[in-house]
Amino acid sequence: MLQKTSIQNKEYFFVTAYALIYCIALIGVFGFQYKPWTDEEHFYFTILKFIKHPTLYTLKHYEEMSGPLPFILYGIWGKIFNSDLSTLRIFSLLLSVLTILSAYHLFRTAKLSIIASAVSILILSLNPYFIGTSFFVYTDMLCELCLIWSCIALLNKNILISCSALLFAILCRQYMVFFIPVIFFFMFAEEQLKINRALIKKSLFLFIPVIGTCLLFWFWGGASPENQLKGLYINHAFAFHGNAITAYMATSILYTFPLLLLSLIEIKKTWAFTVAAISIIWYYIFPVQGSPVAMESTLHIDTIGLFHKITHSLPTAVETMIWFLLFLCASMVFVLLAKKVISRLYPIQAVVLSSWGFFLLTMSLSYLTWEKYLLPVLPFLLIYGGSVLDDFLSKNLYRIRK
Repeated sequence: MLQKTSIQNKEYFFVTAYALIYCIALIGVFGFQYKPWTDEEHFYFTILKFIKHPTLYTLKHYEEMSGPLPFILYGIWGKIFNSDLSTLRIFSLLLSVLTILSAYHLFRTAKLSIIASAVSILILSLNPYFIGTSFFVYTDMLCELCLIWSCIALLNKNILISCSALLFAILCRQYMVFFIPVIFFFMFAEEQLKINRALIKKSLFLFIPVIGTCLLFWFWGGASPENQLKGLYINHAFAFHGNAITAYMATSILYTFPLLLLSLIEIKKTWAFTVAAISIIWYYIFPVQGSPVAMESTLHIDTIGLFHKITHSLPTAVETMIWFLLFLCASMVFVLLAKKVISRLYPIQAVVLSSWGFFLLTMSLSYLTWEKYLLPVLPFLLIYGGSVLDDFLSKNLYRIRK
């Protein structure tokens, strides 16, 4: 027991050291005096508004579409220390350190090996959007942290803490509601798909995020604050966008590279051709493209993020082939994971599959598709990718030893 504790202490020491070096590197690359990065500018003005006018009116009418919790916490930080942008960026770095440590703890809680957990942390932290939101003043990192805490508590079967942390995540980004049915699905899998008194009793905790979200929406009079932006975007919300599913499926492979791709070794020809045929039809109807709300804006943004912007400079046929192959691989992995969950019903795999599925369904109703929005579900995908890596290493090391 003492030896195990000592090993764990060393693990977390190295992860902490990595997180600190990571943040120091960000400071060295960008510097605290770096000019506001895209959305950071209007986020900063919103935080200043919460600092200067911390009222219910501000809470109801602030000029953003996302939840209020990050603006409130950044505002408190700014009120205590200093409201200049460089000081607020220090808070972003602290959130980044906590998120890296929490993500590593999540991977270990999900029974990943030290190697798989370390690889998963590298893939997560080197994601360009994770890098950006680790330094600049954005609302995403706090959301990521709260959702990771919710999942850790869920895997530890502490449903009360899981539901409470999820409410905080929803107060950062409303689309975190996708995790509400995930919690229920995990409990349902734990009870071997049986509805009993224990399941009903635990399910009552789900009223924490449900009622909390409903109260916020009631206060706003809708799913976002009452402001000018709402009038611009509301017509595009709560309508099905199949292109969003295509985009987030494709980026699921892109931003977990190469872990999820390892699972393709297990593909069977009996169903692979069917999945490929359906994928071709789906992609033809719903290709990866910019969101209507972004294309209709004055900036006319016809891409969905950094990678799409890179591929957009290529010939159309090449760009289409790249995104289709990513989507096809994702479809194969999704079906493979679904088959595993159905046949074995492992609760952790059920969390990954349901997180992925409910995330895709939720985001298909969003007014905007953006590569960055994959960040919250990325740790869940890395849990599965890490388990695939562990299986791959154990089988191949066994063969080498033989």
